[in-house]
Amino acid sequence: MGVDLVTKSYLRKKFIGDKISLKDVIYKPIMITQYEVSDSRFYSSPMLTLQIVIDDKERVLFTQSRVLRKTIEKNKDKPPYYTKIIKRKNGCLYFAKLTDKEKELFNVKIFEL
Repeated sequence: MGVDLVTKSYLRKKFIGDKISLKDVIYKPIMITQYEVSDSRFYSSPMLTLQIVIDDKERVLFTQSRVLRKTIEKNKDKPPYYTKIIKRKNGCLYFAKLTDKEKELFNVKIFEL
């Protein structure tokens, strides 16, 4: 099975891998290797596109989450970021630190969001 390039006319960067649903990513450790904030074709708010590695596979995640977008935009360091996305009781999505056990999955010195 080959790797698909996700190339949408509104994206400036090339993203590799299949699209993954947010529900398949929540609470799981991920590595963000690149991101892009662009205009959404369907909504008035900007869209955050994340190139992630999850379960040793490259995937592409699209989200309208303002909190996730603002968090990643204010970070001055460049990817990769090692993190997980959590959903709070209020429904908002946030980046969260990895546990020590989750960090071991990546076997590298980790910079977290």
